[in-house]
Amino acid sequence: MKHIPVLKDEVKKFLNLKNGDFLIDGTLDGGGHAMSLINELGPEGIFLGVDLDESLVNKFKIEFGDYLKKHLKKFFIINENYANLENILKRNNLPKAQGLLIDLGFSMWQIDSGRGFTFLKNEILDMRYSQKLNNVVAMGVINKLSENELAEIFYKYGGERKSRQIAKLIVRERKIKPIETTGELVRIIEMVKRRRGKSHPATKIFQALRIFVNSEIENLTKILNSLDKVVDSDGRAVFITFHSLEDKIVKNGFKKMAEKGIAEILTKKPITPTRDEVLNNPRSRSAKLRALKML
Repeated sequence: MKHIPVLKDEVKKFLNLKNGDFLIDGTLDGGGHAMSLINELGPEGIFLGVDLDESLVNKFKIEFGDYLKKHLKKFFIINENYANLENILKRNNLPKAQGLLIDLGFSMWQIDSGRGFTFLKNEILDMRYSQKLNNVVAMGVINKLSENELAEIFYKYGGERKSRQIAKLIVRERKIKPIETTGELVRIIEMVKRRRGKSHPATKIFQALRIFVNSEIENLTKILNSLDKVVDSDGRAVFITFHSLEDKIVKNGFKKMAEKGIAEILTKKPITPTRDEVLNNPRSRSAKLRALKML
């Protein structure tokens, strides 16, 4: 399955990169955004690509490593958490960047990874972006946490209105047999929720589990709090979110920096995909882009 980077032209516009700049792509993914931006850096440019998923990092190195060697002064491809960018820069003796991109969408390759990200296939309940760096597994969450803890996760991170009923049924069913696969979890969810319209009954539960397993909200908060240590004065940061909780955190984080006088918000309202982009790439429909410039 091909991964298509969302809002590609808008990302390029707001980053406004120049020859010799240093760009960080904190969520490397399939490299779609990175490869569209690297030519903007010129032969004196520096690129740092980071991704929590070791398989995506290895894939990027194989596909694009030779190209980067030919076209850039320096580049670094690292299997790490973007939340740790401040430390990554220090470890590699790198300065603050002129551009930072954080795209919070998960990859088409991850959907095909067999790790249980999708409710459309029967797979082991894993949901980790990194099986090397993360010990929290969705199967463990489903089978070990209390009914109240599960309900809170489903409601807080998925906005699931039937969170308590689903959590109660999960606890009942796991007493009979541990819940180990996506198919087993979907069956339980469908006992509580019927399908209405295009949305699958399991959508919100799977979103909530993925966010919790990978500490996505904590990571986002951490990078926002350290942005002035990562992005240089007059440098720009672009964040792309895919659900309202992420967007709210980015919006409020930008607002706090602007109030402190350390940044200028470049997007009064979030930038969303055009109708043509949504038609060509339906997964882009929920994307929202926000950008700011450090002062």
